[in-house]
Amino acid sequence: MRIVLSNLFFGGLTGSEISSYELAKELAKRGHDVIVTPLKNKTPFLTEKVEALGVSVQNLDQIDMDFNPDILICGQAPVAKITLKIFPGVPAVEFVRSEFQEIEPPLLNKRIKKYICNRPSVQEKVIASDKIKEEDTVVIWNGVDYDRFDIGPPDPNRQPKRVVFVGGANHIRIPAMKHLVEMTREKGWIAKFVSSGRQDFMNESHVEVVDGGWDIEKVLEDSDYTAGILFGRTTIEGLVAQRPGYIYQVDWGGNIHAIDYVPVPPDRTIFSIETHTDEVLGVIDEVLTME
Repeated sequence: MRIVLSNLFFGGLTGSEISSYELAKELAKRGHDVIVTPLKNKTPFLTEKVEALGVSVQNLDQIDMDFNPDILICGQAPVAKITLKIFPGVPAVEFVRSEFQEIEPPLLNKRIKKYICNRPSVQEKVIASDKIKEEDTVVIWNGVDYDRFDIGPPDPNRQPKRVVFVGGANHIRIPAMKHLVEMTREKGWIAKFVSSGRQDFMNESHVEVVDGGWDIEKVLEDSDYTAGILFGRTTIEGLVAQRPGYIYQVDWGGNIHAIDYVPVPPDRTIFSIETHTDEVLGVIDEVLTME
């Protein structure tokens, strides 16, 4: 199958970029012909990794117009809109990976036959707020490289316990990060932030800050739990690594509405990229039979 996989960016380590990378890698491994098409910010780091596996990465303004794809897998409305225009008549699905309209509103277009939501709360949002029919949505969890993150359980005798929080200190995350500093202080634990730069509220003896990078599984090896906002990629990577997670349910202003504790599920393969890709291909097969 010939597949165009579009994303706003393809150069950093954000959730959507890593998700696109993992899906493209697995699709190519299964023999599909894949082009990843970021709108901008194509950089060597992810590009070289995925092109070594047979995937082509082409900015949208440089894409091969003779590619003739069978399906468009779109991510994020601005790039989805352009991708649909470049390839008229080709059916599409769209990933929606955020509850926040300000970050990732879905593109409402009749050529998009399915909206793939990365967690149930995103599905609830697109149905309630964007008025998309439930039958046009499906939940498929983010997929991770299972072998890479299946690192074995944490040392039960390790003291103090360590909680890893991955992500930059923006206005949505800062209240959760401050709460984690307080919670770990009270428990006598260590809070470890994988973030660029140390904020003032991190200047406590039980707080560690490390630079973000590709080898997040090495950070998880030296941890017992993860923490993060919403049910994102870090939580999933932690669960595959047998680290339970604390999930901060926040709104666009960063206000904390609940803190959920998520134990390691009995079957961690529900988060593997193989399971994710099986489910995505199942949706694509359904969409192509509609045509």
